[in-house]
Amino acid sequence: MELFYNKFYFRPRYIARSIYSMIVDSTQRRKLLKEGAQYLSYMKKRKRAAGCQ
Repeated sequence: MELFYNKFYFRPRYIARSIYSMIVDSTQRRKLLKEGAQYLSYMKKRKRAAGCQ
């Protein structure tokens, strides 16, 4: 599952579109930055939980 999410969110086209929308729209910038932080936090917790098992 982690591989799927990484392949989706770290595609060059997705990143470029996200950066463009963040430059143009400040509301979108806040939303995407918040979602990005949540995603990275989730993946960090997931890796930590997988390492404990």
